[in-house]
Amino acid sequence: MKKSLHVFLVATLLSICALTSAHAIPFIKVGPKVGYGTTFPSDSQIPDSATFSNFAAGAAAQFSLLMLQVEANVLYQSSSMTYNINSNGLVEQDLKLESSFSTINIPVIARFDFSIIPLLNLAVGTGYEQRVFMSSSAKLNGQKLDGSGKVDNNMTSYIPFSFMAMLNIPALVAIGLELRYSYQLTSWMKNGKTADDFMVFGTILF
Repeated sequence: MKKSLHVFLVATLLSICALTSAHAIPFIKVGPKVGYGTTFPSDSQIPDSATFSNFAAGAAAQFSLLMLQVEANVLYQSSSMTYNINSNGLVEQDLKLESSFSTINIPVIARFDFSIIPLLNLAVGTGYEQRVFMSSSAKLNGQKLDGSGKVDNNMTSYIPFSFMAMLNIPALVAIGLELRYSYQLTSWMKNGKTADDFMVFGTILF
């Protein structure tokens, strides 16, 4: 399984590199992409007081032709969750659970692109996203929990829904602000619950 994951990652990175080498072509743009957001778990056992944070950074390659826009990303994402467990007086203080995990995210999104005013475009669309598990950990009151770095599935799938506003400066740069909701199709754990993401991304394309 590890070997196949390595082959998958190498093939994906080579594909992005191939796209970046073609950046001189007018309808292909490449650049950095960063985002921050939260998670919406479907597990009812997670209390409402739980806080989630996601940070992602990586590269974007965008192909545009007429009113069609296709964007591919390779992103490293770090996600964390924190909440307090009510001890009901069994111990002197409540318990604090902290968990985090990291993934490599590879979404491909097709958008319908239309101009609002000169230099400003809006785009909406959807696509498919594959995420590859990298690592995870969990702590209870600061103490690492044994077996917290394991998952049943090393890869999982999402359907991203995207809305982007793009400021285009001809022959120079395009600056985009994107709202992206990612619906999780498969869980990391067998018979596990899914969790959707909402992220706000900033993108600079050259």
